[in-house]
Amino acid sequence: MSTPQALEPATFYYAEAVCHTVGCPNQDIIMKVPALYSNDGSTYAVFCGLCSSKAEVVTATKLDPQPVVE
Repeated sequence: MSTPQALEPATFYYAEAVCHTVGCPNQDIIMKVPALYSNDGSTYAVFCGLCSSKAEVVTATKLDPQPVVE
């Protein structure tokens, strides 16, 4: 797994992630994450929905406009 990208804090992103767990049906398949919240900009994670392992975020694009949080 590579080093996580530094993201802007408290910001939503569209992301793509990949599970690298051997034997997982999602192994090496790009998963779309429509709304990834960056927390403090360095503490964020995506988990595979099939094997529950942490997936690698390979792209992250800042959402514009940002979703309204109430």
